[in-house]
Amino acid sequence: MPTGEFDRVLGGITDRHERLRAFSALSRFNTLYMVMKAGSGHLGSSFSAADLVSRLLLDELADVDVLFSSKGHDAPGLYAALIGLGRLEEDLVHRLRRLGGLPGHPDVRTPHMPFNTGSLGMGISKAKGLVLANRMLGLHQRVFVLTGDGELQEGQNYEALGGAVNAGMGELTVIVDHNGIQSDTWVRDVNDLGDLEARFAGFGWAVLRCDGHDFDQIGTAFRQRAEQYAGRPAVIIADTVKGGGCPAFAATSMAPDEWRYRFHSGAPAPEVYERARDELLASADAVVTRNGLAALTPRRSDERPSAKATGPSLPDAYGRALVDVALRDERIVAMDADLVLDTGLVPFMERLPERFIECGIAEQDMVSMASGLAARGLVPFVHSFSCFLHARPNEHIYNNATEGRRVVYVGSLAGCCLPRRGTRTRPSGMCRPSGPCRAWSSSSRPARSRCARPSSTARPPPTASTCGWSARPCRPRSSRWTRTPPVRRRWRSDGGRSCARADPPSPSARVRSFSANSCSPPRPPT
Repeated sequence: MPTGEFDRVLGGITDRHERLRAFSALSRFNTLYMVMKAGSGHLGSSFSAADLVSRLLLDELADVDVLFSSKGHDAPGLYAALIGLGRLEEDLVHRLRRLGGLPGHPDVRTPHMPFNTGSLGMGISKAKGLVLANRMLGLHQRVFVLTGDGELQEGQNYEALGGAVNAGMGELTVIVDHNGIQSDTWVRDVNDLGDLEARFAGFGWAVLRCDGHDFDQIGTAFRQRAEQYAGRPAVIIADTVKGGGCPAFAATSMAPDEWRYRFHSGAPAPEVYERARDELLASADAVVTRNGLAALTPRRSDERPSAKATGPSLPDAYGRALVDVALRDERIVAMDADLVLDTGLVPFMERLPERFIECGIAEQDMVSMASGLAARGLVPFVHSFSCFLHARPNEHIYNNATEGRRVVYVGSLAGCCLPRRGTRTRPSGMCRPSGPCRAWSSSSRPARSRCARPSSTARPPPTASTCGWSARPCRPRSSRWTRTPPVRRRWRSDGGRSCARADPPSPSARVRSFSANSCSPPRPPT
């Protein structure tokens, strides 16, 4: 939908709520095009947050205020809205997840994106820092953070809540896109958040709740926040539908026994795309025409959607290999952090459900749980994206290694190049593990099978190991000096011996080592 149509609609509809409905429908229309053109992206989260984003951008934010997404999966929807308002170049609608275009997740190199999305749970802390900096500089600026309900499983959120109350951060508002689904399945079935209102209220936050698709309720929540709770941080819990605004993608269209939401990530099939496009166009036209404007005129694009990859999937190959090994070894347990599809664990979950543990968006908890499992002789295989697994829970991995626990850490999307998903799933240095660990890297199906195979019981197994999925070779690296220097003793003339003195090791007697955070060998001891 060209920006000229956005301008015509915004200038021709006078009723506030009708303007918001039309703008939100147009933004969804372009979001669908962008994801289909890119061949990947996140539709469900973009659609569930579209009405909230429309209200914030059109009616709530002053020029100096800041809005950013902590969950990041709504990036295509944010881009579509900003393009519709002319704040991003119109040509970028064709360049989602392209070099020189728009990254898959928010990135500070993109205009109007003040922060990158890292591992989930960082947004409230970043907003607190921004508020404190503004106070030091004498600036007054409201800060709005959009989070997801699945994201609230991350522990950093709760570290952040208390400090915001202690500092009286009335400038800070958190909006929870409460669509009930994390990635591909229901939050309640993974790590139920319980009484979310009580959680925030327990820290002293002001709590408001609304229907995240009802513009009248959304507006009331923002007014109450400003009038009644100006002196403390507030959270607005917006109940939404994942994929809302389009029946083809709405979670309410799922069958009662369906566990997997199919439109979290990736482009839809062509026939689903065409049906959804027609639904969105009809919805937008209905709003436009009843307000006295002519029907919308979408622009046809000659650019073809990206070709999908063909051939075997590495995660699928790994998942089948792990099942084969686990059927022969009852000690193997698979652990996942809300990435069951991306890490290839669906076959394991379906074949061996009693040995599959879904930990949710809580990598530190998962890694420390693995220590308890290994303490009883089980062999946990711990899975996540490589960047999520090697960074935040690194201290826990090191602790497990110092205990001598036999744990296998499997990180996908490792390698030398940035994936299309963006910096959020950046390549990692996971193949440089800390502590007494071994590392493997595989880029082929046979190699992936060898990675999944536990060490033979005839040889002492490694205390911990990591497996990064990439085409980059890596090798285990020691983190200690491995040779004790020779001891030379001096003899006194009276037959006694003086104190012993150790000679420094010679260069040939030393083994080069690399720490987990450095690519250069340590200096020799003095």
